[in-house]
Amino acid sequence: MSLRSKILHHALPLLPAHSFTRQTLSLALSSLPTSHPDHRPDPTAEGVIDTLFGEGITAPGQALVEAWDEQGRAGMEAVDAKGGVRGMLRDRLGYSAGVGEHLVEVRESFPLRGWVWS
Repeated sequence: MSLRSKILHHALPLLPAHSFTRQTLSLALSSLPTSHPDHRPDPTAEGVIDTLFGEGITAPGQALVEAWDEQGRAGMEAVDAKGGVRGMLRDRLGYSAGVGEHLVEVRESFPLRGWVWS
């Protein structure tokens, strides 16, 4: 797993508290196991975030949204095999509920590819 993927993996549980932000990625970088060669105890390792996700707030935020959406879609596929469409939608709503307030911010901030906002 690449460093970018590891950071995103560690960032997803932080989303309900920290939203889809650069700071969330910085916190995730600092939460890598101390044995990891890229662990940074200081959550202000901006150079690493810039290199892996891009400068500014849009590209890092968009990377978080896309990783969150990808994880949610994978969960839907797993549920679809057992619970049908109703179970799939129930689980997706539950998954989205944790970041619901932040999705409003995302809609205002990022032009998301493939998302249709009504």
